[in-house]
Amino acid sequence: MRIINKFELFEALNEESREIPSNIIIGDSLSPLIDRNTTKASLIGSTGNESNLWKGGMGVSWLKGAVDRFPATPGVNNVIIEIGTNGAFNSRDDISGLVSSIKKVFPNAKLYVVQGSWGWSGNKNVTISKVTEYYNKFKDLGVIVVEPPIGYSATDREAHQDKESMKKIGKNIDSMISGQSQVSTNQSSIDANDVIIRTDPSDKDTVIYKSKSDPYYYKIVNGIWFAKGPKLIQWTSLEKNQLANNILDKRYPGVRSGSGEIQYKEPVKVDPEKISGDFISSGSFDPEKEDAGLSKTYNIHLIPDNLSTTKPNYRSAQMPLKDLKYFLEKYGIRNVIRLNGDGGDSKHRKSDPETSIQEEKNLCSSLGVKFNKLSSTKDQDKVNEILSGGNTLIHCAHGADRTGGNVGGYFYTKKVNTNLDSTDEIWNYTTKYNGWNRMVKNNPSGFSSGGYLRQAQKFGVRDLEQAKLLAK
Repeated sequence: MRIINKFELFEALNEESREIPSNIIIGDSLSPLIDRNTTKASLIGSTGNESNLWKGGMGVSWLKGAVDRFPATPGVNNVIIEIGTNGAFNSRDDISGLVSSIKKVFPNAKLYVVQGSWGWSGNKNVTISKVTEYYNKFKDLGVIVVEPPIGYSATDREAHQDKESMKKIGKNIDSMISGQSQVSTNQSSIDANDVIIRTDPSDKDTVIYKSKSDPYYYKIVNGIWFAKGPKLIQWTSLEKNQLANNILDKRYPGVRSGSGEIQYKEPVKVDPEKISGDFISSGSFDPEKEDAGLSKTYNIHLIPDNLSTTKPNYRSAQMPLKDLKYFLEKYGIRNVIRLNGDGGDSKHRKSDPETSIQEEKNLCSSLGVKFNKLSSTKDQDKVNEILSGGNTLIHCAHGADRTGGNVGGYFYTKKVNTNLDSTDEIWNYTTKYNGWNRMVKNNPSGFSSGGYLRQAQKFGVRDLEQAKLLAK
């Protein structure tokens, strides 16, 4: 049996050797001001640098890069973000990318954003409406916007002094953190965000514990936590890993000591040596809620079929390998259907790296996921067969037209949703994720000759004239 003696070797929870505060402040040079005015959150370190996730003069791009290089830290409960001022609240800032990165690195944390300062240096022409619009983008991604804004300052020096607004911000942060329901050590049930699976309620050796935001699985043998997951192929003892034990004991209070009674979910017969998406027994993950930034960027959505709460299927655009790996692991994907090709067809955004068919196939193979490169026009029966088995991701380059046609064909043929079995219902569903309505109205010949009509015919659209009626 492999015994992990050093926490740095345990990849399931964290590779970070420092003791990270449970409530952290990250961002730019105004972060220390927030630190001084709140008692519930703190900087990771007093020096402004990448490893402490704050630094003067920096913006969204720098912070995202720093977060991407930071070890995964599920022990953090709250992240306070202070960013935007140094970029003059630029509308082109990759806010969704930043939020997605923070959620990956701090999967159990609630996110807050403090509205910055303006009126000085490069922000002289910034208005309150621009600031509000900027932070509403965070709000749309599920981040809580802290009131009030830091506000107007005439000079750089004034902006970095304690102000009445900063005292209110600190007080409000403390209030929001204090108001969260805390997990008690004698709690009788597991947090609602966690999923519990068992084979025998009296046999702890076969109880598997799984948190939605953690791709690893855990069990207890003779009072010792064991872990298994993407980079731990065999069950691995955490006996001498005190930090890992502390995190798991906090997440699942009273389980290891036997002092708490666990209210089990409905039992599911499983083999504890086979870890898969089938373990998700209390409802599916909805990426629009779980990973709002990633979902918005790559058009990722839960497919609303009759498997959505047991073996959920998903649809998306082409994700880069790093994001694809994260998604496949977190959402328990067993099968991938790729409808797009190589070269320019192998990426969703111009700024994305190309992801070749072979690269995606190799990634899937390394994760034990079956990869299927199918034709978007000739393989509808195969698409139906794979999606009917569940735990599948289907995608093309943009997750819109080819994916839309094939998912629509699946609904039309297999009748897996009584609210999505007619042509007009499926058209309305499909066009939520593509531009067919606009194209039919403004460029009908392009819709007909460009392959779009051929996709729509998969779910009963006869011809262009019917498409025109549906698009009204």
